[in-house]
Amino acid sequence: MKKIKSIKQLKAEKQRLLLQQQELEDRMRGNWSAVKEGLSPANIAKDTMGSIFKGVTNLAVNKEGIIKGAIALGIGFLAKKIAKRAGTRLKKVFTK
Repeated sequence: MKKIKSIKQLKAEKQRLLLQQQELEDRMRGNWSAVKEGLSPANIAKDTMGSIFKGVTNLAVNKEGIIKGAIALGIGFLAKKIAKRAGTRLKKVFTK
């Protein structure tokens, strides 16, 4: 930390620190908004459903063959669409 030798330097340093504080607070607000959005019930439900059906699809393709894999892929696709719609509807409900 450099030494402050005059009132002018003190005021300049105070202004610099206020600007830095404002910048950090703005970043925190942005981060908080992202966390809040990620933890909304709609996003949690959508992510959970997507990961469940993604795992089912991968398991079916690796384990039993093309037909079962195609069926699982179709079910996974439909489940993702349903989860996405449910997520948007839940989001509308919780944001009102």
